[in-house]
Amino acid sequence: MWSRMVLQRWLLMLAVLFSLAACGGAVPSTPAAGGAAAAGNVATLAVSTLSTPLTLSFVGTGTNTTTPIVSQIGLRASKYKVLTNGKDSITLTATLQDTNNTAMSKIWVSFHTNHGLLTASQMQTDAYGRASVGLSSGVNISNVQADVYAVAGGVSSLILPIQITGTSLIVSGIKNNLDTAGKISDTVTITLKDAGNQAIVKKTLSVSSHGGGLRFNGTNIDPYTLTTDVTGSATLTVDAYAIATVSTKTLTVSLDANTKATRNYNATGVAFGVSVPAVDPYAMFVGKSHTITVSNVLPPNASVIFSTSLGLLNRTVTTLTTKAVGGTASVNISSALVGIATVQVSVAGSTTQVTSTRFSISQTTANASKVTLQASANVLATSVGSVNNSVQLIATVKDANGKGVGQSPVIFTMKTPVGGGENIFPVLVQTNASGVATSTFTSGSLPSGAQGVDIYATVVKTTGLPTVDPHAITNIVMGGTAGSVVIGRGSRVTSLNAATYQIMMAVVVADSNGNAVSGAQVTLKAWPSYYRFGYWQRDRGRLGSIDCQPVFIPTTLWKSTPNEDLNKNLTLDAGENKTNIMASYFVSRLTGQQVLPSDLYASKIPTAAPTPAANDGVLTPGNSAGGTLPLKPVITDVNGVATFNLTYLKADAQWVTTAITAKTLVSGTETRATIEFRLPNAIKDSSACLLPDSPFNNAAWGLKSL
Repeated sequence: MWSRMVLQRWLLMLAVLFSLAACGGAVPSTPAAGGAAAAGNVATLAVSTLSTPLTLSFVGTGTNTTTPIVSQIGLRASKYKVLTNGKDSITLTATLQDTNNTAMSKIWVSFHTNHGLLTASQMQTDAYGRASVGLSSGVNISNVQADVYAVAGGVSSLILPIQITGTSLIVSGIKNNLDTAGKISDTVTITLKDAGNQAIVKKTLSVSSHGGGLRFNGTNIDPYTLTTDVTGSATLTVDAYAIATVSTKTLTVSLDANTKATRNYNATGVAFGVSVPAVDPYAMFVGKSHTITVSNVLPPNASVIFSTSLGLLNRTVTTLTTKAVGGTASVNISSALVGIATVQVSVAGSTTQVTSTRFSISQTTANASKVTLQASANVLATSVGSVNNSVQLIATVKDANGKGVGQSPVIFTMKTPVGGGENIFPVLVQTNASGVATSTFTSGSLPSGAQGVDIYATVVKTTGLPTVDPHAITNIVMGGTAGSVVIGRGSRVTSLNAATYQIMMAVVVADSNGNAVSGAQVTLKAWPSYYRFGYWQRDRGRLGSIDCQPVFIPTTLWKSTPNEDLNKNLTLDAGENKTNIMASYFVSRLTGQQVLPSDLYASKIPTAAPTPAANDGVLTPGNSAGGTLPLKPVITDVNGVATFNLTYLKADAQWVTTAITAKTLVSGTETRATIEFRLPNAIKDSSACLLPDSPFNNAAWGLKSL
């Protein structure tokens, strides 16, 4: 009897345990004082059976949960300097820990910076409590300090300083001495490049003399502004003017507060410098000589040292020392070679009386025998409105020995212009000492087509005609506007929902030379050009397969029936709504599928009856059956490509042929392309036989799966 009672108790206990397990393992808690449920670790369940109570105790974890609290955020960088080339980058990593110094995973961390470009503003921590983003200079080309920090759970990291650096600003000149009468000036070249040694173009620079005393390009504007050209350079003429205090003057060129360069000048009432020639550089020919004179030498009888990088002084040496007379000293220079001769002049024993000048030495025009012509680009976008597009024309004149011929007049002309306002300026240019002459060709508003425009560079020796004088030709194609548009469809069908498909499509726009056209506006249109009758049927040709195949039922117009809206005006006009009469067709007696009459097992199906007696009064199919496209025009990217989606009903898949037309304008003339295809379906839907039969079927035909 006792063993029976023990067995019953154990069975009851097991039943309770299984019951609790079935309820997810939850165990009722023992009520705490005052009737509140205790949150302790022990839960007691009293069970009464027979005459002896049974008490079960369970050890649990309690029901209270604590939301983790961010205690600290550590922030570090893979390095602490980023170059201003747009390619260099660093990795910023934030590490989160809670009050128990435990890594905190799946916590969103936001990253902040006052300069540069972050790859993401927010990232989620991993299992080690870490979240990382990248930092590069982005569009910023200034040398600047970026202050970065991370925030999560209301806690912020310390600010981490990152140096964005590498942009160089170089200021170079020729003369260090200026006179306050403004007779002696210096030509300054300013060059701005990023950390990758690439030119920084169209950037505004500020020029100042910090206290006055210097003039810029003949003006007293201070600060003065300049803009870098396509080579990242700018030139400036600097001279001095009369001031109360004569002292060393500093020229400062600034991109911003952190990117500056300086050049010092010694400005005196009467400055030591080259008085002859007055032009720098001075043009002279091979075999000729020219005098170099320096004035205001102190003391007036001091020794003056002349040195040249090309040619000879007084036809004998490259360095010559001579005594000044009355504060003036002179020598002659000549050269048998073509090039730039830089002559440096200094007063012996003086650190401030140093100057230089240049001579551009070239062959005479009579020796010119060959011309080459190049353009900085041979394909140029058309000019629209206030936006003018241009290329540089570079003509090089040489003698029979391949040496540059300087001071030769070169005329630039156009042949076969298109009449859109294209022009060349300047037309007549003299070559420099290296025999190079440059001009600018600016496109007009009309494209040239693939044949382009021929540009001539001719050395004007006699008549100026290309048939007589040395000349060269280059060709420039004015494009940049659409010459053609091509449209294509993607290869994957996306199921948006139970009723709708979507397929990605793209257009490519090219100019008349085959170059990509970016920014072209392309309008899109979809039209259901054909529709079909039929049904989905299991593929009986493959045993065990559940694949379904569309069976297209022919009419008197065969399988594909043209859209009834012949003029596409969405209005039912006379003669547009026609009765479709199902034609005879053949099916296989083995598979039940439609086959050709030549099939050995072909069995003819007669024309269906009854035939509808009247039109249905509705245009078939509706225009939306061809799918929907973006309402606004799509814009091509730098590759001339724009993508978009075609959305359509699953009920129309396989039963509708759609025609997608893309249109864009070329100089007021419309260019278009059309692609026509049967609306595809997703294989997984047809494999499962989930797609409906043609929505255009005539109920009177009594179509059903064969």
